[in-house]
Amino acid sequence: MAVTRSLSVNDHRTDALHMPQPTLHTQRLALVPLQACHAERLAQLGDDPVIYANTANIPSPYTLAIAHEWIAGRAEEFAQGRNLTLAITLQGSGELVGVGTLILSARHRRAMLGYWVGAPYRGNGYALEAMKRLIEFGFNDLQLHRIGGQCFKRNLASAKVLESLGLRYEGCLAEDFLKDEVFEDLLCFGLLNADWAAGR
Repeated sequence: MAVTRSLSVNDHRTDALHMPQPTLHTQRLALVPLQACHAERLAQLGDDPVIYANTANIPSPYTLAIAHEWIAGRAEEFAQGRNLTLAITLQGSGELVGVGTLILSARHRRAMLGYWVGAPYRGNGYALEAMKRLIEFGFNDLQLHRIGGQCFKRNLASAKVLESLGLRYEGCLAEDFLKDEVFEDLLCFGLLNADWAAGR
């Protein structure tokens, strides 16, 4: 699970963001626009103390009403060039296993990764597989220049995912984020489009 915070700049839309929300496929997964039918499972998986502890904005408890309200805003957020959030589902069954996000800054052609996978599905490499595809979409289709990621220093699993995605460790922001009255250190990672293309 990566820490993501919405960017406050007044970003400008690019031509790429005039498209509908995409559906992306991997060998095992389909990343699809979130729909009302996902709300019940989203609330079940998201109402997890581990997810709450390792993310910036996910509330606790995570109720069905919160899930419906959040899903309802995803298409408009993408249309405005603010973020692309997709449900991570299993190919074939359509079973929801988690969520993947690109927090976008179209003006600067950059994005920050965000993701989480529900407890029953961890340890299967789903986060890595899904975010590889989302990075590919970001660089190829949205023509981003840079994609970054952050996680709490104590979240070693998320740091491992970011490094496995090819993002380079760029440093630690000491006590940069206040979570439940505790100042957390944030580990910062980044990847440039040119470096990603060279490593493919």
